[in-house]
Amino acid sequence: MHPSAATAHARISRYSSTPMAVHSHATPSLTLVLNGRYEETIRSRSAWHGAGALLFYPPGEPHAQLFAPGGAVKLSLAPAAAMLEYLEERLPLAEAPVATAPELVRLGQRMAHELRVADTHSPAALEGLSWELVALFGRHAGHRSTQDTASVARARECIAAHLDQPLSIARLAALCGIHPARLARAFRRELGLGPGEYQRRLRLEQALRLVSETQAPLGEVALACGFCDQSHLSRAFKAAYGCAPTALRRCS
Repeated sequence: MHPSAATAHARISRYSSTPMAVHSHATPSLTLVLNGRYEETIRSRSAWHGAGALLFYPPGEPHAQLFAPGGAVKLSLAPAAAMLEYLEERLPLAEAPVATAPELVRLGQRMAHELRVADTHSPAALEGLSWELVALFGRHAGHRSTQDTASVARARECIAAHLDQPLSIARLAALCGIHPARLARAFRRELGLGPGEYQRRLRLEQALRLVSETQAPLGEVALACGFCDQSHLSRAFKAAYGCAPTALRRCS
């Protein structure tokens, strides 16, 4: 069943110790390890996952797996569209996030039981359990990390130090050693706005100070605050503060 359908679709898969070569999936999925261990290589990172690990696979994302002796048992869930929307609002899904918690194993075992029973009540039970699985994934994978907080602080320092040369999200993320999508997500969680919006706000606040407190030519103010020219500054200034820089100076 396609994950854009109204309901989620779950299945149990058993894997031997045979390595799985690099591959990808056409649709997004969640995979919960119920038993065994395997090493997942995805997005240039490798990590071992055991029982209780729940992984999100973005569509089209290449990944490979190396199973420990004895293989592994996994529950795969193709989330419904509403479940994906719920997660997209809370997690950087493009980064293939992972969550690990003991309660995920217990929940997965209940889902496996319903798949085995497969009576007339099982679809309803599985739908409720699938939503619980999605909620727990959002809760555990979405915890604010110390690294994210430190990255936002570092990004703010970089932005403040480069107001005259606005930084792209890619450049800013590279300076902070974090993926751009993760940095954007952390920014919104910490400050309520994205890096680009924060950057524009600081540039305008600096321009307001220079216009109000100095007699520097407006062309110089524009360049000092990362605007292309005086006209660019005037348009942005008027949109933010309701009047042009020249009008503000006349009123001062």
